[in-house]
Amino acid sequence: MGSSRIPNEIKRLYQDIWLTARRQGRDLSRFQVEQAAQMKLSKKGLVNARLPKKRAAQELIKETREQYEAMPEEEKEQDLSWHMGTLTDHPIPPEALVVVLKIWKSRTKEGIGFTTREAKWASRLSGVIKDTKKLSQKASQYARTELMFKFIGRPFDSTLLDKELMGLPRGVSSFEDFLHILAEQREDKNIKWAPPLSAVNQVRQIGIDDGVAQVKNLVKEARARGKRIRGREDKP
Repeated sequence: MGSSRIPNEIKRLYQDIWLTARRQGRDLSRFQVEQAAQMKLSKKGLVNARLPKKRAAQELIKETREQYEAMPEEEKEQDLSWHMGTLTDHPIPPEALVVVLKIWKSRTKEGIGFTTREAKWASRLSGVIKDTKKLSQKASQYARTELMFKFIGRPFDSTLLDKELMGLPRGVSSFEDFLHILAEQREDKNIKWAPPLSAVNQVRQIGIDDGVAQVKNLVKEARARGKRIRGREDKP
């Protein structure tokens, strides 16, 4: 199948894996993205999820790379490493600088990157989250989700992240939980910087339909297995 026929949730997962690595200065191959996707899906219990064939996956990674390179420079700059010099073009409130530096120091010691976009979100959330480790995690969650929305040319809607932040129901605990929301977001064909890529111009409803049907089938299979196990346990 072509990349336009890949279920949107799987497409968003592949794109997020590639974009996350790109933020760290790495350009992943199709095989590396596929391995990471399998690991993430297995952690969610979706070991039988259908992944795209080699050719479709290669086309998707190629389109993702080209679409990222076509993004405005001011957007890509936010995903470069943060340092004090970035404050000239990307200022943060002085009162938030101390905690941003703490996160930067912790990440640097652990050998983990810290982007300007993450610093922006750390400063914004610092008045709500006092624990530095949790603030670092939340800043990363907001940053990578914002990047995905920017990448597909849609306004950033952080409602579910905000609910989880404030302990309200229907929040999300990981980026993977957010994929079904991203799957419903169509690429904006009117964004001026978007190149004429097939992944952008040929998205069809079948992508969402396939993804939804796939998840429903997995749920049915899990329930059926549960019933069989309970039936064996009930026998004398």
